[in-house]
Amino acid sequence: MKHARLPEAPELEASSWADARFALLLAASRILGGIFIAHMMITTFPVGSWFTQRSKWISGLLQWDSGWYIGIANSGYAHPRSTVFFPGYPLAIHLVHVVSFSTLSTTTSALVIAWAAFIAAVLLVQKMALQLLPRPTARFATVLFAWSPASIFLISAYPEGLFVALAALALFLVQKKRLWAAAIASGVATAVSPLAVGVACAVGIAALLRWRDRRWWFAEAVGLGVVSISGLLAYSGWLWSRFNDPLEFVHQQATFNRVSGFPFSGLFRTLLHMGENVTAPGIPAGNWYDTRLINVIFNSIALILFVYFALSLVLPKIRRFPIPFSLYAAVTFLIPAISSQMFYGIPNPEAGTRLTGSNLGLYPSLALAVSRREEFVAPFLCMWVAVAFFVQAVFSNGFYFT
Repeated sequence: MKHARLPEAPELEASSWADARFALLLAASRILGGIFIAHMMITTFPVGSWFTQRSKWISGLLQWDSGWYIGIANSGYAHPRSTVFFPGYPLAIHLVHVVSFSTLSTTTSALVIAWAAFIAAVLLVQKMALQLLPRPTARFATVLFAWSPASIFLISAYPEGLFVALAALALFLVQKKRLWAAAIASGVATAVSPLAVGVACAVGIAALLRWRDRRWWFAEAVGLGVVSISGLLAYSGWLWSRFNDPLEFVHQQATFNRVSGFPFSGLFRTLLHMGENVTAPGIPAGNWYDTRLINVIFNSIALILFVYFALSLVLPKIRRFPIPFSLYAAVTFLIPAISSQMFYGIPNPEAGTRLTGSNLGLYPSLALAVSRREEFVAPFLCMWVAVAFFVQAVFSNGFYFT
């Protein structure tokens, strides 16, 4: 029986450099493309009535929740309502502003962090994908990530890029069995986004799976679990001392018309009301319907993939990815599905594109599915990028898209 020849060190180095160069060029194409699209949109087309940053040449990347994060970086949590937005990203903005001796404004600092985090995220997502997939499929998954319809939130003043970079790093380290380093990355991620609880679950299950190999496995698993959610614990402790409520960020969701319910019930309520168009200032009916439709599609993808990853945990025959990764993906698809929004009295799957696009379970599974038929790859990628252009155009011009 013939065995495949293992690559020698120079070949491995060449492959690593080629992978890094591919990822860097991909990240640069999205950032530069994003800057061009944003500037073109706000200088060529009329802006929406919800356009918030009118004085910045790069204001097309500073819309919607960007103002909340920059405001927190400037003034802290001045009102309980702002606690919905986790502190990791605003703190990073403030630190960069201070370290630069105020030569970088908080607005500029927000974009510098977002772009640096996005570059790191593309590199790390590719490294993680290479652990799970053959190189061509892993690269395809990386392209889907860098140019996803949710990628505008990775290159604008949002925490998504920072969160995804930390999540990808933690998942990569889990596969390398460097669990304490993974737990630290997860702990930082939980200060950036509540979705990082899924990363902590991956670290925890990886620790529990070592029960046969380590004497103090349970104590180690508990320690790793605590470290994995240390950012969330620190934030909850601060909220307790500041607002007398460690879950203030949960309770303030209602001020944004968000309600909790059975997972994915918000998606089904929205589907029942798809024929209704909202009547509100600054939201043309077509704009509302189109962006809600895209969010519905991504929420539906989240539901399908949640079912797959959840079943793969108990059915080894359909399992394609390691247990820690599958658990991470299932939990990260589930968390946003518990909450939904009522917008002017109409159910709305708010932020479906952004939250589904922040789940690293999406890209390897989608790459595998699409690449099964080679003739589907190019048309799918064209459609994928076209939707990314549409989402950025709507977002950058201050029309409705969350």
